[in-house]
Amino acid sequence: MMMQQQKVDKDNQSIYCYENTSLLINHMNIKDKNALEKIENMLVTYKLATLIDDHHPFKRDLTVNHYLKIHEYLFADLYPFGGKIREEFINKKNSDEISDEEGIRIYCSPNLIYEKLNEQLISMKKQAISIYTKENLIDFLANNYLELYFIHPFREGNSRTLREFLREYVEIMNKLLFTFGNFSLEYSYLTQFDNKNFIRATMWNISSDKEKQKISIELLKEIFDKCLIEYELKDKKTL
Repeated sequence: MMMQQQKVDKDNQSIYCYENTSLLINHMNIKDKNALEKIENMLVTYKLATLIDDHHPFKRDLTVNHYLKIHEYLFADLYPFGGKIREEFINKKNSDEISDEEGIRIYCSPNLIYEKLNEQLISMKKQAISIYTKENLIDFLANNYLELYFIHPFREGNSRTLREFLREYVEIMNKLLFTFGNFSLEYSYLTQFDNKNFIRATMWNISSDKEKQKISIELLKEIFDKCLIEYELKDKKTL
């Protein structure tokens, strides 16, 4: 099989990648980019499905440990950094395929990640008490999506971990807190275009264009409104 590795210079070499490449070091020692992406997608998709089926291999207490455990469960079989806070600075250049927005998304400094993530999750618990309507819940999800996204705790797999965390958050709050209805986040209702809009929202949120910053939140609200599904729940239980 032809080796498909993107070469990098030593100044850009990630500690998480094979030497002189941008290919993530993995337990299977796969050194072909396309093959690694395929295995990763298959594995993570399967793991996410088991969580949706109410399989809880870790304590779901909406803390930093809960957040890290989701990432570990999804990625540790493939990557050594599964469930571990990243130890290097990372940023992402905005993609021309998604948006014409220029610039770089810069994420939280490694030494501040645990502190910032902990603060945000504590803040979310306080905010959750004031959710009385579906509209409140959509606002909560959209705003906290952006806050958590820019903390970006991991070297890879941040968006998938974040979305699963929010899915579990709604599931837990349903049983403990919500009195105005019962909801679940069903990402299967989203189209490929909707999923690209998650990325657009993060780009526009840091735009120098104030109007685009406002649109970023509205875009996320539209996405969450589409995949926030109401259903009947007979008994409220404590987890």
